[in-house]
Amino acid sequence: MRVSLKKLWGLLCLLVFSNIGLAQIVIDNNVTGDALAKSIMAPANIVVPGSVILNCPAGAFGSFTNGISDGLGIDNGIMLTTGQTSIFEQDNTGGGSGINNNISGFIDADLQAIEPLATFDGCVIEFDIEPICEELILDYIWGSDEYPEYVNGGYNDAFGFFVSGPGIIGTKNIATVPGTTTLVSIDNVNSGSNAAFYVDNTGGNKIEYDGYTKDLSARIQVTPCETYHLKIVCADAGDGIYDSGVLVAVNNPPCPINQIAWSGIDTIGIENCKDLNVELNRTGETGDPLDVTFEVLGTATDGVDYTFGLTNHTFVPNDSIDAFNIPILTDAILEGQETIQIIATIYNCSAEVKDTITLIIKDNITSNITSTPETCIGMCDGSATVTPEGVAPYTYTWNNNGAVASVINLCAGEQIVTITDAEGCTLNDTVTVSSGNASSTILISSVQDTFCINALGVQLTSNTTGGIWAGTGIDGTGNFSPLLAGAGDHIIEYQVAGACGDTATYTLTVNPIQDATISTGFKSLFCIEDIPYTFTTANTLKADTSITMKL
Repeated sequence: MRVSLKKLWGLLCLLVFSNIGLAQIVIDNNVTGDALAKSIMAPANIVVPGSVILNCPAGAFGSFTNGISDGLGIDNGIMLTTGQTSIFEQDNTGGGSGINNNISGFIDADLQAIEPLATFDGCVIEFDIEPICEELILDYIWGSDEYPEYVNGGYNDAFGFFVSGPGIIGTKNIATVPGTTTLVSIDNVNSGSNAAFYVDNTGGNKIEYDGYTKDLSARIQVTPCETYHLKIVCADAGDGIYDSGVLVAVNNPPCPINQIAWSGIDTIGIENCKDLNVELNRTGETGDPLDVTFEVLGTATDGVDYTFGLTNHTFVPNDSIDAFNIPILTDAILEGQETIQIIATIYNCSAEVKDTITLIIKDNITSNITSTPETCIGMCDGSATVTPEGVAPYTYTWNNNGAVASVINLCAGEQIVTITDAEGCTLNDTVTVSSGNASSTILISSVQDTFCINALGVQLTSNTTGGIWAGTGIDGTGNFSPLLAGAGDHIIEYQVAGACGDTATYTLTVNPIQDATISTGFKSLFCIEDIPYTFTTANTLKADTSITMKL
């Protein structure tokens, strides 16, 4: 009659209570055997690749999180059940519940040595491990819907943690009641036996199982880096109706696990300016030496662009940080940015632990500097501009006290700028501001300054070419015509255009023609025998004056 009642009750629970009062625990059934094994072994134990065997019905296993919120002593881990994991996360609303996976004839010699009737709905995961520590520890909870009605009633659903390997005789089940050799099972841990380790969950509102153990620890001494075999298995005993299951916590290492990590102090190196400086940090068992190997990659070349030269390194005991200075070599070749990758590797048994740091080498600051000349000599309106290539931002110091990339109002001569980039590297660069055009100081000359109006023209000259003549009587070539100018004073102008130009003037005088008269003094009648007589004229400039004489 037990079998039929359990089937009926399990069906009612599935139909009526599967969607109400959901617990806070989160179960994921979409997980591989490798993921299950590594989640409860790492980092203190290495799961040997290719060794994991998972033999469970679909839905009977999974990973879980948030177990603490349901009052469990385990927050995260894996779950193996003899039914479905979905039953576990229901409210406890009846005397029992389960899903029969209809698997009978399950055979596992180790488990059946504990409970010969455990042949239904078996679920097992097994794999090889290399322990890093000297002790293997599994924290777990065992629970069942066989509680409390079927304690010692022939339905002693069973489970075990079976370990074999160096130093262990045969195969040993390490799931024992703390402080004893008694194996944990429904019949051995309950309200009447080892009750200190039992939780009665009758009427609980977060977990379906009617009873379960407190958080227990299974322990065994092992030899680090040797290979052991671990099997976790559970099965229904007597029938496959009510569910049982074991929750195994994610690993909490029983010893410090060695880890390494790079940290960068100066991760950008500059040729002829700044070296690289990094630190390698170790955690874990710092009291022992620790060997590290280095692999160096990247576009930069060791011995050409920088000096590292190490393939291995050893941390001495109690040394947790080692510093490395990497000098940058100057090759005076503009190569652009280059990289260095240093991969540090240690081993925890056969497991590699790696950390990589990427460093950068840059050329020192380069610059392009240009200038514009003065417009005219002495005008001091030149300029200079520098364009640096380095690690921005930059600061500038010019010899004229300028502090920006472009400076103005410069006189002719050499300009010096000091550029400092964000890495503290400096570069001095120079440029010459050229003198401008000479300013014109015009001088005008002429062969004479005073002319008769009927005089021939004269050519004026200037010490500066390219100018324009202006004024009365002068043409574009500088030829002055007194006749065209007319009588009077004439200001002649010569102008050279442009910023460096000038204007000069020159004054020429043109005199008019005057009428001439001749004076004979006291007589105008002469005898042939008279002595010579001198005539005078009133205008010596007139050549055609005439006189009439009578003899």
